[in-house]
Amino acid sequence: MKLQILIPPAIEPIDIESMGFIVLSTDPTVVAPNKDYDTIVYPEWDDVEIFPQSTLSTFTYTCKLAYKGDSPSGITDFISSVRNKRITLYNHNTGMKVSGYLASTQNQEYYRRIICEENLCFTFDFCIFVAEPSTLQPI
Repeated sequence: MKLQILIPPAIEPIDIESMGFIVLSTDPTVVAPNKDYDTIVYPEWDDVEIFPQSTLSTFTYTCKLAYKGDSPSGITDFISSVRNKRITLYNHNTGMKVSGYLASTQNQEYYRRIICEENLCFTFDFCIFVAEPSTLQPI
């Protein structure tokens, strides 16, 4: 799986594997979700009145990554480098790109496990909050 990331002020995206990460899975989202329709429920009616004007909804885009190393210091350095920046992910697995900001890492757990035969890695979910759903576009 190929995943690239564009971190400002860089102009060209770089392969995330060149940063010491292994891509375990990528988000399969190819269409941004819609917001729920506004409805009105009347107790005397069996159905509801619906207002079918809907817009796209914000969402979280998640990729599962593993860091090759003896400690999670490479993960914390990476997280620090993307914090408070509008990053763009290029997911070549789905052919989509999306822009957003680092989602909360407050309750993030880092699991140390064997991914390949000789690679002891720390696995974690890398999540970005997509505030502008229209940024989810084909590459």
